[in-house]
Amino acid sequence: MTAQAIISSIKKLPSRERRKVLAWADRELAVREDQLDRKGVAEAKAEMAAGAKARPFAEVCREMTEAQALREAMRRDRELTTGKAKGRTHGEVMKTARQALGCA
Repeated sequence: MTAQAIISSIKKLPSRERRKVLAWADRELAVREDQLDRKGVAEAKAEMAAGAKARPFAEVCREMTEAQALREAMRRDRELTTGKAKGRTHGEVMKTARQALGCA
C-alpha cells in the first residue's frame, strides 16, 4: 500500500476515528523513536570504537515503522498542499543527486 493510499483511506475516516489513528501513530512513533535513538547511540559508539563508517541514510530509512512512514507522508503531503514546500521535478532531483555524488 502506498503512502498516498494510506493518507486517502485515513482522510475518508470520520473525524473521531481519524484522531484515534493519528494519536495511535503519535504514540507508536514516540516509542519507536526512543528505541531507535537508544539503539543508534549504542551502534554509533560501537562503530566509532571500531573505526567504522556511518551507515547510509537509505539503510536507516528502511528501519522506519509504518507509523513513522505514515506521519512523514502526511507531513510532506500537507507541506505540498499548503504551498509551504515546493515540489521538484524529476530533472531537478536528478541534477541535485548527480551534484551530491560528484557526477555533474
